[in-house]
Formats: sequence, C-alpha cells, structure tokens
Amino acid sequence: MSIDSVIITATRLQESQLAIPLSTTKLNFSETQFIRQQLSFQEYLNEVPGLFSLNANNYSQDLRISLRGFGSRSAFGIRGIKLLVDGIPETTPDGQGQLDNLNLGIIEDIEVIRGPSATLYGNASGGIISIRTMNTVKKPFFEGDISIGNYGFQKYQILHGFRRNNTSFILQGNYTNTDGYRDQSGFSNYNFDAKMAHRFSENSKLNLLLNYTNSPYAEDAGGLTLDELNANRRQARQRNVDFKTEESVEQFKIGSSYELNIDQKSNFSTYGFFASRNFKGKLPFEFGGVIDLQRNYFGNGSSFEFKTGENRLQVGYDWAIQNDNRKRFRNLNGEQGNMTLDQLEQFSNLGIYLLDHWTLDKLLIRVGVRYDINKLEAVDDFLNNGDASGEIKLNAFNPSVGVTYRLNSKQSLFTGFSTSFETPTLSELSADPTGTGGFNEELEAQKA
Repeated sequence: MSIDSVIITATRLQESQLAIPLSTTKLNFSETQFIRQQLSFQEYLNEVPGLFSLNANNYSQDLRISLRGFGSRSAFGIRGIKLLVDGIPETTPDGQGQLDNLNLGIIEDIEVIRGPSATLYGNASGGIISIRTMNTVKKPFFEGDISIGNYGFQKYQILHGFRRNNTSFILQGNYTNTDGYRDQSGFSNYNFDAKMAHRFSENSKLNLLLNYTNSPYAEDAGGLTLDELNANRRQARQRNVDFKTEESVEQFKIGSSYELNIDQKSNFSTYGFFASRNFKGKLPFEFGGVIDLQRNYFGNGSSFEFKTGENRLQVGYDWAIQNDNRKRFRNLNGEQGNMTLDQLEQFSNLGIYLLDHWTLDKLLIRVGVRYDINKLEAVDDFLNNGDASGEIKLNAFNPSVGVTYRLNSKQSLFTGFSTSFETPTLSELSADPTGTGGFNEELEAQKA
C-alpha cells in the first residue's frame, strides 16, 4: 500500500507537506460533510493542533480564533490570521476577518499554516487558514437538507451542481434561524453561493465565484458573572438587554482567479475580487454605542513562477484597498441618538514578494522576502469638535528562511525563521480615547 503525498498550496510555491519547513495541517471534508451540523466553522477546526476558538454560538461576536497566540487579542471576529477562500483573501486589508458569509456545506478541504507568515501574505499573517470549496462536478447532482431543533432552530439548505462540456457550475443556498438557548441570543441568516470553473485546456483554467449574505439580526446576550450563571444560565447580561445589543450584516462579494501553465518551466496566476459590506450594530454603552458602517474593499494579485533544474523562483504582488464610511451615534437604551463620529477611512496596501526554493538531494532550502506599503487615511466629516483628518504610513519588510532535511519517504526535520506584523485595524484606530475622531496615532504595528 502506498500513501499519496499531501500537497500544500497555501505556501504559494506548492510543495509536499514533508518538504515544507513550516508547521502545517491539511484536513479534507469531502467525505464527512454529512455528519456535521454546519453551524459554525469551529466544527472544522477541532483537529488542528495549536488552534483555539471561541464564540461558536455567539453569532453577533462571530467566531474568534487563536493560532499559537496570534488572534487572541481580538475583540470580535478573527484578527492576526490571514483567511483565504479559494485563493482569494477573506481578510480585509487592515487585518480584520469574518466568516459569517462562508457556506460551510461546500467546504472541501482546509490548510493551516502555524507561525509568522508575513513573507507570504503581508499584514495580519501570524498564521494562515486557507479554505478550498467544492470546485468541480463530474456528474449532475441535487441535494437538499432540512434541520429542525430546540429553541426555534431551523435550517434549510439546497446544493446543485452540473456540468456543460469543460465548465462546472455549483449553486448553493441556505437559510438558518434560531431563537437561541439564552435570552437575546437569536439570529437569522440567508446565504447564497454561485461558482463556475472553466478549463480552457490542460494548461489553463478560470474560476469565478459570487457570494451574497444577509443577516437581518444577530443578538448578543453578553457574558455573565458566576453568581448570575448559577441563578439563571439562560439569562442575558442586563446591560446588553438595556442597550439592545445586536448586529445586522449584508455582504456581497465577487471574485475570479486564473492559472496558466506557460510551459514545463513556468506558470502564471492571477486573482481579483470586490466586496461590499453594510454593518449596523448596537454596543452595550451610550457614547458611540450605535455603529453604521458601509465598507467596500477590492484587490488584485499576480505571480510568476519559473523552474530551472532544482530551483523554483516565484515573484508576485498583492494589492488591495479598503474604504470604510463609519458613523457612530449615542445608544439611548437601544435607540439611536445624536451622532458622535462621521468619517471616511481608507487602508491601501501594496505588497511585493519573492520566494525561492532550492532542492539539494535530501535538503530543501526556502527563502523569501516581502515589502509592504501600507497607507491609512481618515477624512473627518464630523467637525463639531474640530477637524481630526490625518494620515499614517506603516510600511514593513519581512524576510524568512527555512531548511528541511528528508530522513526518508515518511519523515523529515525542519527549522526556520520568519516574521510577521499586524497593523491596527481601522476600527481600532478610529476608537480614539480623546473622542475627537480621526485616528489614534499612538497605535503602532505589532511585530513578531
């Protein structure tokens, strides 16, 4: 019996898992989807060493993930870890990530890279989680699923795939709703995905994807003290009840990727995407406790790989821009009060990188360098307390080197050095303790 090599693609220069001088995990779910509830991404991460996740059942705060410590300081969502779905960034340029738009039912496999990886993906790359969804259809199929449970839980899902010559189409939609186990913990979510994969020839292929998510409400029950828990574990925190804490999200995303094997020695790949996200939230405090955020972000990246003898070289770039129109108001016991903040924020990034692999008998040497240009800008439109407009530049250079020694076909030893950096997110920068708007310029990038 032979065991097929596990190939890791999230390293950009794809390689056998045993040859890569990085700590990696790859999990396949194509045969096990039917045994999963498909309610939280946490269900797919339990087998990953070094990874810890929280908030699987709080659909307002979203799943929080810590990977060897990176991401542990996130107040909500996923920070410090780069998220990719089908090779396209799901993390915004400023480093914030959410997966409330991910259709769990079409996940095919997940690759996780543990440790600083800024050479590969720049900002907020203390680790990598790369998700690949169902992509090809061999024969037409139609699947439906209905789940009903306690506390008003309902989930309806359909999945359809078909093929036309060299083109595969996959459509999926689902609706999930629950009242929640605790008071004020219900949520409702509509999700739709459409994918197309077309192969022009054996050497070139094109992927197109479209995603739409609408969550009209996701309530936040908040945390309880031990005494409150013992008295009634299903109650919501009173402060959250008073301020009616919840969020609503509507997101649209479209993306594409193209790969071309030019010849046996060289290949080219590129991707592009655009996303729009409207967010409204209520937090459990008065000043600035109502948030109205309109965000769009878009980007493009390309790479060229050249092989000669035992050497493989890849050069490429990633470019992305994030625009946030952020408004905050007083939260008057759940009702919107006077405005406290109104500003336009932008985060622009351009990263240029070089990766090189040398294979010398049983030894593989991997080196990489990347330089990121990050420009952050705020335009203050709330001038009652003065004009706090400003600009920040947080550029970064990140090198890496790793060495792997193959002991045999099943074992290897590796060592490496790599770095990461994590800029403050736009939401952190806009939370200036002076309350005057603009950016808190005292915040700097976190480095490791």
